Amino acid sequence: MTDELQSAFRVLEVTPETPLDEARSHYLDRVKAWHPDRYTYEPVRLKILAEEKLREVNAAWQKVEAILKDRGPKDLIPMDFGGSWGFVDPAGNVLIAPQFVEVRSFSEGYAAVRMTEKWGFVDNRGNYAVHPTYEECGDFSEGLCAVKWYGRWGFINSNDKMVIRPQFQEVKPFHGGLADVRLGPRWGKCDRVGQVTFLNGAQTFRLEA
Repeated sequence: MTDELQSAFRVLEVTPETPLDEARSHYLDRVKAWHPDRYTYEPVRLKILAEEKLREVNAAWQKVEAILKDRGPKDLIPMDFGGSWGFVDPAGNVLIAPQFVEVRSFSEGYAAVRMTEKWGFVDNRGNYAVHPTYEECGDFSEGLCAVKWYGRWGFINSNDKMVIRPQFQEVKPFHGGLADVRLGPRWGKCDRVGQVTFLNGAQTFRLEA
């Protein structure tokens, strides 16, 4: 292992044997800790330090994720069996029996599946991580996924916990610790704890839990 790669593992405090999901949690904890928005009212030197640390964390995660993904279990492939969908491995073996009306490809170890009118998520073994209860959904990104509940969008984690309650008209996936969201006519950036900064006027407020 190169010195650069060893340094990346040290930044995230993980090892090559750490499961991908656990490593991702380490990464997201550091994104949250060093996100510059947390230092808005701090001295300039701390804001600059936070920006540097966040760049270091993101760079480390790109290297670590590539290694752990390559060593981890491979995602399965959606397959239409004629009237229902299931999943096969790269060799074509059926590993999740056809039983779904609609499916999407795996993302971060979970695949969106639709039973009748509702969406949920299964893991690589075909077990439900999120039972089909949502009107629509996105795909997992940075450990969170957008779901539509009673006409509004919010975000859940892989344990089906509603991390940011449904209240948006439109949302996009998380990237770099932030997700684009539309509340009424205004678009803004939402962080992982539900704090939104609107793009017009840079107004910031914390959403109700």
